[in-house]
Parts: sequence; structure tokens; C-alpha cells
Amino acid sequence: MKKIAVLIILLVATSAHAVDRQATTCSRSDVYAKYQLSASGDRVLIPAGQCSWSQGITTNKSVSFIGAGKTSTIISGTFSDGYGGTSAPDSDFFFAIHPDSTSLIQVSGMTLESTGLSSGIRIDEEPETFRITDIKFNKLPLGVYIRGDVGNSGDGGVIDNCEFLNISGLSVLVIGPCKETWTRSNQLSLKKLRV
Repeated sequence: MKKIAVLIILLVATSAHAVDRQATTCSRSDVYAKYQLSASGDRVLIPAGQCSWSQGITTNKSVSFIGAGKTSTIISGTFSDGYGGTSAPDSDFFFAIHPDSTSLIQVSGMTLESTGLSSGIRIDEEPETFRITDIKFNKLPLGVYIRGDVGNSGDGGVIDNCEFLNISGLSVLVIGPCKETWTRSNQLSLKKLRV
């Protein structure tokens, strides 16, 4: 009997810190509405569908965005200020994430494609723990842009099982805050990356 009580307490304790928020559709307005209700550590679940976004989502919370799969959730965009690369503002990205905690940030399970100069995912300001997985980046000038002291005091990050197709610039760009970033060991790893 004691084992059952302990198990129930553990299940309640582990599920209390994060909430899954299901967007009604993959439209930007539905996804953003669920993001606004979220706290750091929560996940916004994006359903299957094909949606066109006229602007991306910039976050200041450590919220994850989880699609239904890279062949099921397809988001295209035509937004961009036209800068590209490291000078691109947040508004050029489908997801520009500025984490506020060490909670895991995950973006997964979708296709991001541009019909203009829209870029993929930006994670900025010392990302501690992130995972970008199961995403097809198509027709973008920049797939993933990580800026900051990756894994300095956290667990680091991983980009895995992604496809980068028809990228006109860089598939993945990682920039640290200073030259010392590259002389220390960081924990960013690229696994099963198809370019």
C-alpha cells in the first residue's frame, strides 16, 4: 500500500510543473493564443494541417512548440524584413525564443518553409537546455540560429533528426557572446543532421 501512495505522489509532483496547451489549428493566431496562456516549462501543441503565417512568434518564456510531425504540421511564411543572417531581427523567424529559465525548450514535429526570406528558429540569450528535432526546414535563408553562451550553466542543446532542404544561406549557425565561448567545451551536438 505504501508503494502505491508514493507512486501517486510522484506522478502528481512531476506533472504539476508543466501544462500542455493544444492549439485549435496550426494558424499563427491559434498558436500564439496558447503561447500567451503558457508559463515557462509549458508546451504548445500544434495540430496537423497546412497554415500560412504572415509573422512569426517571439517569446520571452521557455515554452516548447510541438507539432504533429514534419509531414503533418506544415507552416509556410512570407514575412521578413529582408536582412537575413546574423543581422536578422526576431521578426524574420518563425520562432524567436528568448528563454527566461533553465526549463527545456523544444521545437519539433513540423515543416517550416518560406516563400520569401523568412528564417527558421532563433534561440537567443544563453539558451540553457534546448532540443530542435523532427523538423524539415525548406527554402529558408537560415535554418537554426543559436546565439549566446550555449550550455554555460545548463545542460546544453541538441539538434537532431532534422532536414535542411534548399537553404540559401546557412543550415545551422551558432554564435557565442565572446571568443572564449569556443575555447571551453560546450554541449551542443548535431546528430543525424541531413543537409
